[in-house]
Amino acid sequence: MEAILKVENLKKSFSIRKGIFQKKIGEVNALCGVSFEVSGKETFGIVGESGSGKSTLGRIILRLEEPTEGKVFFLS
Repeated sequence: MEAILKVENLKKSFSIRKGIFQKKIGEVNALCGVSFEVSGKETFGIVGESGSGKSTLGRIILRLEEPTEGKVFFLS
C-alpha cells in the first residue's frame, strides 16, 4: 500500500538566546533524524517522555513550523 504520510530525516533545533541583545549562547536539538511512513488504513501513534519532541514533530507535520532539515510528504 502506498504511503499517505512520509517523513524523511527530520531535524529541528532551537537557538538558546540570552541578554538584552539576544546573543545566541547555544542550541537545543528537538528532533534528530526522524523518518517514518504511514500507509492508508494504518493507525500510528507517537509516544515518548516529556520534552522528547512529540509536539515539535506534530507541528512540523501540520506545517505550523519549518524543520531545520528533512522533508514531509502528504499523498506523495
